[in-house]
Amino acid sequence: MGTGGPDPRLAVIGMAFRLPGADTPEDLWRVIRNGERRFTRFSRDELKAAGVPEELYRRDDFIGTSAVLDDISGFDARHFGMSAREARLTDPQHRLFLECAQHALENAGYPDERDGKRIGVYASTGYHLYNMQSYLLNNVLPNEDIGDWLAGMQVMIGNSTDFNATRVAYRLGLTGPAVNVQTACSSSLVAVQLAANSLLLDDCDIALVGAGALHVPQVLGYHHVKGSILSRTGDLRAFDAAANGTAGGTGVLAVVLKRLSRALADGDTVHGVIRGWGVCNDGAGKRTYAAPSARGQQNAVRRALDHAGVSADTIGYLETHGTGTLKGDPIELEGARAAYRQDTDRTGYCALGAVKSNIGHLDVASGLAGLVKALLVLKHGVIPPIAGFSEPNPLLELETGPFYAPRSLRPWPDTGTPRRAGVTSLGIGGTNVHLVLEEAPSPPRAPPPQPRPTCCWSPRRAEKPWPTTYGPCATCSADEPLCPWRISSRPPPSGARTAATASRSGEVPRPGWRTPSTPGSPAPVRPLPPATPSHHATRSPGWCSSSPARGPCVPERLRSCTNGFPSYVRCSMPARHSTAASPANRYCRASSPRRPTPPGPSGRPRRRSRRSSPCSAPWSGSGTRRASAPGP
Repeated sequence: MGTGGPDPRLAVIGMAFRLPGADTPEDLWRVIRNGERRFTRFSRDELKAAGVPEELYRRDDFIGTSAVLDDISGFDARHFGMSAREARLTDPQHRLFLECAQHALENAGYPDERDGKRIGVYASTGYHLYNMQSYLLNNVLPNEDIGDWLAGMQVMIGNSTDFNATRVAYRLGLTGPAVNVQTACSSSLVAVQLAANSLLLDDCDIALVGAGALHVPQVLGYHHVKGSILSRTGDLRAFDAAANGTAGGTGVLAVVLKRLSRALADGDTVHGVIRGWGVCNDGAGKRTYAAPSARGQQNAVRRALDHAGVSADTIGYLETHGTGTLKGDPIELEGARAAYRQDTDRTGYCALGAVKSNIGHLDVASGLAGLVKALLVLKHGVIPPIAGFSEPNPLLELETGPFYAPRSLRPWPDTGTPRRAGVTSLGIGGTNVHLVLEEAPSPPRAPPPQPRPTCCWSPRRAEKPWPTTYGPCATCSADEPLCPWRISSRPPPSGARTAATASRSGEVPRPGWRTPSTPGSPAPVRPLPPATPSHHATRSPGWCSSSPARGPCVPERLRSCTNGFPSYVRCSMPARHSTAASPANRYCRASSPRRPTPPGPSGRPRRRSRRSSPCSAPWSGSGTRRASAPGP
């Protein structure tokens, strides 16, 4: 990294994902720090119900295991402007990635109104098992008029990798580059590198990078073949002496990138910093096309370190490709060790990580999964264990190298310099990529305690009923102070909004609110007044002062609107936003008590689903994901 010119570092300002056992950063961190293994072993009854032929799953070499998502069928087609049929004919990988992309932009603070920013899309899509397993042919198309030319067009667009990135750009109104990236298992991390270069070249202001890898149907298995990379037991134990192969998983991820200097200037939340990157191919210097190359991996790591301008001696954590194969893992560490040895002779100072041991091999999305895990490790300053690790594979030669394999949770001491981590991803065919990450800059000193800000959210369409349940806020983590301008300022697409007061996102109400007048009915939806301030105004401390440039005082306008509020809401303007002094600061509060979840048909309480209503301040989606598109 050169000392002159613009700062080339990038900030990760948003993320969203659906992973086995984890739909939020808090969930994923729990899985990682506890060393949980989110693999499911399917019973014969489950395999039979899923349509797996009995002669297959009764074979002794059949392995019925995978790391799966709990639901991939829910999708609100109308929210994205899609017909129910178009959604049915669309690969679930595309559908879930579209949702994930929307949620990542929400998490970054850019839900709908983009301020004219050029947002690029760099996307990767997994193997088309939707077609290869004949699910589309056997379960979807028989119910469609396949003679209709439109259906054929929808099948092509909805299932080809060529249209994943551009579909997201079209449905979300993104005007930067829209590029599909396919380099096998290293695809999503290569997409990060391409997005990074695009940001530095000013091809876009913000980059959305994502990948989806879903195996449909999820309840499936494989026949183990001697010599294959697949585990003969269904276990994935990276770097362990008992490792015997990899095991698959499913997942969808998206991250939002921005130049660090601009992110800090714009007040964005920075989850971590991408300081350098390197990409290369093995070429012909290996035994076979599908074999890994230590030299190629060394080159990728070395290029990333040189680009970042840091020594390998400062890297305290390495998130590896870590597939759990007896030969592949030692080759990967041989390449990384050679790259590190150009800077240092220290031994046993850099911890290894392998998220595949937790959630399986996510195919094209595996690199992004490693990136997200490394960001969480940097954020928490703790080294997590490698799930399932007991004794090291002797071929790793850990005792003579810079790496060690953690068996338990351990602190990552603060040495006064930023914590740094590396992330590696490799692909069959030889495309290797490595990133150098750095922990986020320390946030500015917290201001004095302020009155509780108002958190607002809205439905996608005004005619859509308000959601009756709210999941975790996707804009901030549960222990992070709310950013009022980011949550409430951007105009909702429906022109309607509801609100609650909270000081931290964990306090945002999640049970449904009911009006006391009509049990079970949602709160009335009222259009926003024209005086609602833009987010540019609310980001300024003096936005509520009257001036000829701003026009009439915004609080006075807002106060005039409170007369039309229902009787069950008490509302008054706080003193600091009022032209008249008042000894107390009072904010809007709903006076009706929270009510328990209504019972289901059996009389038992309904089980709340976090995904039944993706409540993501500042926009909560359309209220449900289980709407128009029955999927696999």
